[in-house]
Amino acid sequence: MARMKRKKNQVKASEVSRKHKHISRRVQQQKRMIMWGAAGFVLLLVAIVGWGVLQQTVLAARKPVAKVNGEVITVGEFQKRVRFQRAVDVMQMENMVDNLQALLQNPMLLQYFGQQMQALLTDLSPQNAQTMGQKVIDGMVDELIIVQKAKAMGITVTDAEVEKALQEAWGYYPNGTPTPTVGPTAIPTPTYSPTQLALVSPTPTATIAPSPTPTPTPTPQPVWRF
Repeated sequence: MARMKRKKNQVKASEVSRKHKHISRRVQQQKRMIMWGAAGFVLLLVAIVGWGVLQQTVLAARKPVAKVNGEVITVGEFQKRVRFQRAVDVMQMENMVDNLQALLQNPMLLQYFGQQMQALLTDLSPQNAQTMGQKVIDGMVDELIIVQKAKAMGITVTDAEVEKALQEAWGYYPNGTPTPTVGPTAIPTPTYSPTQLALVSPTPTATIAPSPTPTPTPTPQPVWRF
């Protein structure tokens, strides 16, 4: 009887051990599944956030806002130009405020610059953002058309010429204000083709005849008689 009880106890213990191992394996599998699921969720979240950042910073900036003869004006270029235009408007307003004392002495100038100030304020207002954006796009399209036409006509501009034009436009000379040099003025000489010369007959030049030199009349000498 004692042996049978020991065997039963051993069988029960073995069954309990197998159940415990089975439950333990299932728990481990569930833990791994939860960990893999959490890792996958984190990776998916990172991918979504990364795609959103990429979309807003890189891909969105490359989207076209206008196309001129196959050349594209991107969102990034448009945004840079809008920021530049706003900076120019703010600079103009600051210059007007700095010269307000001089404007007060001239009512006509004050009225003109008042209208200009109102126009600048309208351009910079958030309610007028769409109108300003359209003006910027129109200006960029016109510039691109000019560049394309210049290329077609073989007109080229060097970087030095562009830099010089920018310095003159803004009045900023990093190497000092250049001293103007006075050179001789070239006088254009007209050139005519043989056909033009044949059609135009030369005009004779009038010749002035010399005036005759008057001959002095001799004065008679008196004759004295004694």
